[in-house]
Amino acid sequence: MPENTRMPFIFFLVITFSSNNAFSQSDKYPLVHKEEFHQSIFENDQLRVLNVRASNGDTTALHRHCNPILYLTLQGVTVSLEEPAQPWKNVKLPTGWIGQDIYKSDSCFVHRFAIPEEGRLHIVAVEALKNTDAISFSSDPIHNENGFSVYKIELAQLAEVARLSIPIILVESSCDEECSVEVVSSNMLSKRKLQKHTAYAVFFKMIDVKF
Repeated sequence: MPENTRMPFIFFLVITFSSNNAFSQSDKYPLVHKEEFHQSIFENDQLRVLNVRASNGDTTALHRHCNPILYLTLQGVTVSLEEPAQPWKNVKLPTGWIGQDIYKSDSCFVHRFAIPEEGRLHIVAVEALKNTDAISFSSDPIHNENGFSVYKIELAQLAEVARLSIPIILVESSCDEECSVEVVSSNMLSKRKLQKHTAYAVFFKMIDVKF
């Protein structure tokens, strides 16, 4: 996966809420992990991992974001975004972009997205369900911002992480059109899996976030 790219925009983000956003709080919209294009592949009491795939012509349903969320962009494309009662806007989301939004349970954000041009979007999204303490690794995080820390686990760290019991996100390293994604416990990692996958450990801690 390419290195983190800082962009002049923040994907899927509205920090300030106008009076129009009272409409966004309606629970008639599904939570993000219930939306068709956001496949939930793992959940514990700390994190929920979503595998998000869409291609040209696909449009998601309007859905709610009510937890802090991190995005690992495996395959990027131009994305059209729409909030209720707002016009569509196009955003170029590059492959390799890592970013996050700090949504809260008392101020959920509603939107949907569409893929207006040829190409595929593939994102691994990680929702924080509660604060957790990051574990110190021998490597530095590849992303550390707004409460989220992301570590890329290398083969040399296999023995180090095998002594733990934390979720590891595995992304198939060599793939043509679609990369497989799975989540395994760190104590179940093997040399073979790390040789064939890019492995990520994700942590979140922000004391002023209300879950």
